[in-house]
Amino acid sequence: MERYKEVVDRARQLHTTGELGPALELYDKCLVFQPDDPFLMFCMGTCFSQAGQFGLSIDFLKRVTVAKPDLADAWHNLGISYRTMGLIDKAVACYQKELSCGLSGKDTSTVYANWSGCYVNEGNPERVIELADIGLRFDENCAQIQNHKALALLELGRYNEGFKLYEHRYRLPDFHVRDFKSAPKWDGKKVGKLAVHGEQGIGDELLFLTFIAQVLPLVDELALECTPRLLGLLRHSYRNEPKIKIFPNHELLSDAFVADAWCAMGSLPNYVWPCVHNVYVEPSRAYFRTERPRLGISWRGGTLRTHEYHRNAPIEFWEPLVARIKGLGIDVISLQYGPAEDMAKRLDVPHDEENIKDLDMLASMIKSCDMVLSVCNSTIHMAGAMGVPCTVLVPNKPAWRYALTGDKSDWYESVNYIRQAKEEGWDSVLARATKHTEDWAKNVNHRGIPAPKRAKA
Repeated sequence: MERYKEVVDRARQLHTTGELGPALELYDKCLVFQPDDPFLMFCMGTCFSQAGQFGLSIDFLKRVTVAKPDLADAWHNLGISYRTMGLIDKAVACYQKELSCGLSGKDTSTVYANWSGCYVNEGNPERVIELADIGLRFDENCAQIQNHKALALLELGRYNEGFKLYEHRYRLPDFHVRDFKSAPKWDGKKVGKLAVHGEQGIGDELLFLTFIAQVLPLVDELALECTPRLLGLLRHSYRNEPKIKIFPNHELLSDAFVADAWCAMGSLPNYVWPCVHNVYVEPSRAYFRTERPRLGISWRGGTLRTHEYHRNAPIEFWEPLVARIKGLGIDVISLQYGPAEDMAKRLDVPHDEENIKDLDMLASMIKSCDMVLSVCNSTIHMAGAMGVPCTVLVPNKPAWRYALTGDKSDWYESVNYIRQAKEEGWDSVLARATKHTEDWAKNVNHRGIPAPKRAKA
């Protein structure tokens, strides 16, 4: 038994330091000797959750809740795994069980933070706000609750309220606030040198760049920190704007640009609202195309953690639509990022994976299209930023960027929506998307002559 305790302690040390694989190996060895130890099962369930193996996490944590039904932490972690898997009702049931275990004020607010988070991007922002307001009674400074409420307000189109609360994301543990050598956060007033840093990935950076045109009159110089993959595209896009310098990361920016103030991109709407539609992205090269009109498609976006189970339409949706459009004399190309060769072959559409990896060339591919049809992903933001006509297949549980209602984007003039009705699947969307695309195909007047092939370096 003493040896068993030593191995468990070693496994916990590895677990604490983030060495999840070795920790799980030791936990598994211990399980042979103590297969019903609730503490060991709790450790394994938590470790599997942190390793992204949520099915195994659920298996172990369920056993813990049977053995120790009053163990609040087990219900808490089980709820997180269920939520990540998209099993919202089961996650909610876990948080309700956790509340019944008897908690302090701060612990109670944490439950409501997780509970309200279950309904973020689930098509029920009113419920998010209701639960958030309850949680704030126990801890009015809880950043996670404030952030969930902000996202719900944004989803409802209550932008002034939403973006104000959105500032609480700075206090979230995974939000990295840049150190601009003690420069203050921008207050929206006239300033000499302003540093604006990107956040939350390519899609969000492209979206919030729409506000840069409104920021420029308020600054003498503007430094933009972007995702490194956007560097070439943005430097070309802003090449004629002498006020703007583009940097791929904070370290380079800090060495070359001493800011008088700084601002995260997602905070810009607090100072230059409302959004003014404009075209602000331009690829440096042209992509080959034929004389025929061209439709670009993209069918996948997000990850498990970003609710991909809502946004992605299956292959059975795309096959008849693509076949119908090609039958009308329209060229169809893939704009899908990531492993997409198999599905592109099944749809019988060209897939230029190497060029898609290069965001400058992806922009060029999008610009070569007369229309883009896509699920919710970064392709939409790229098309909108270039003014390319784009139709988005929006799930009935959208992210806040797509709002809860309406058929026009609030962010891009050229972007329209086809929405899933409440609780409907993709089958019903297929008929509307097909008709929409057929109507476009019959009336399209494609935008220009064939472009030359990519020049060799």
